[in-house]
Amino acid sequence: MNWQASGADTGTATPGLGRGFCPRRSPVALRLVADSVLATPASVVRHTDRLSMIASTSDHLSIAIEGSTAKRHRLADHLHKVLQYSEASLLISTEPPTASDVLPRCPLLSTERGDCEWSGSRLNVPHESAWFPECVVLTEYLSDDGILDRERLAGVIDGIVDAAEACFDTARWPTPGMQQDAWMNRRLAIRLVGYPVLHERYRYTMSALHQLTGWVSARLQSRSEWHASRRRPLPAILGADPTRGMPLGEFRDEWLRRWWGAVDSTAVRHRNLLALEVDALAYRSLATGRINTELLPLIVHADVTGLACSLPLAEDECHSLAQCVRASLQQRHALDQIAKHV
Repeated sequence: MNWQASGADTGTATPGLGRGFCPRRSPVALRLVADSVLATPASVVRHTDRLSMIASTSDHLSIAIEGSTAKRHRLADHLHKVLQYSEASLLISTEPPTASDVLPRCPLLSTERGDCEWSGSRLNVPHESAWFPECVVLTEYLSDDGILDRERLAGVIDGIVDAAEACFDTARWPTPGMQQDAWMNRRLAIRLVGYPVLHERYRYTMSALHQLTGWVSARLQSRSEWHASRRRPLPAILGADPTRGMPLGEFRDEWLRRWWGAVDSTAVRHRNLLALEVDALAYRSLATGRINTELLPLIVHADVTGLACSLPLAEDECHSLAQCVRASLQQRHALDQIAKHV
């Protein structure tokens, strides 16, 4: 299923979002044991037919898959294929280690667990979270000699944030939980792709790619801060006020003064902004024919990540990729903890 099928219904074809669904039928949540479903061809057919029927009569279908790692991912890939044209928005739950933290842009907000795989995008997101998705192809802003047109890219980034801000004010979402999440968190998932071309063809070093990704991240942050100053901070930030419920008095007044000082210096309009996927970073090298994981540390810049890899991998490559992903996520987690203590 593509990004659009999990999006909101604005009544018009919004670039990067598309048409979604207004709530008219009840959401359905299911749990499947992969080993049982895949036991026989007849079992696969039986479960597939049942899920297709459920998807045709529901606005939102959430499927949690349990079982051995290989069969769990095999079943998830099968369900993505057979249900991709369903009218229902689709979320397929994944279990650790494929789950990862979803980081907030404001340090006053908590880190969340991305334990659901958003169909099509393969991003690991919190259950019933609502996202405005967009994809930025970095190679589209390169000159023939590999120089990035940052001015043009900056204009596109600002335009995406502006479009998302307008969309969140009018969008309708498939479930009440997603509608509430959209209002509270106004999540963006701006996916960056094109890194392997920058690295292999145009010889961008890891240092240059880190600098580029950091610049994009800072641009997104700046635009979100601008919207927060122009309108109001994200509702989730305002709702996190620790002085609520405190008795009136000097102690509460001092806490309130410090709280609003922190809000003034860190307020954003969107809880999450930047997305990176393993599929956009890991690639098969033309020179060696082996899987190249050198770009995976760029994940440290992402607020939300997609950990699934669609490349056909040998057993040793699969093990190596898993180790690199785990190390990159550990580094990302450590940097997040350091940032929150500064």
